[in-house]
Amino acid sequence: MMILTIALHKPKGPGEEANFLKSLKEYGDIQRKYKGHELYAVGKDEKTGVLTVVSLWGSEEDMMAAREEMLMFRKKFDFQANQVGPTRYFQGNAEFVEISLK
Repeated sequence: MMILTIALHKPKGPGEEANFLKSLKEYGDIQRKYKGHELYAVGKDEKTGVLTVVSLWGSEEDMMAAREEMLMFRKKFDFQANQVGPTRYFQGNAEFVEISLK
């Protein structure tokens, strides 16, 4: 069973999007250092400007091994200044995932 995480961010503008993309690259670099990390991808919906961040881990234990370093990194990023509204986040078993993004 693999673990899938998805986060949705809506940057406030072009400058904030640039901040996000730089930080998201660094965040992906952190994840790639850990055993069991399978995938890290960032995409953008051109219509809405929403950034979608997807991570796939071999197991929950693998993801938890990286958790402390990932949390420390996220604490340094000013989400409130860079995005509209809260981060939308999902974590679940990648064997079966049903997501509704309304």
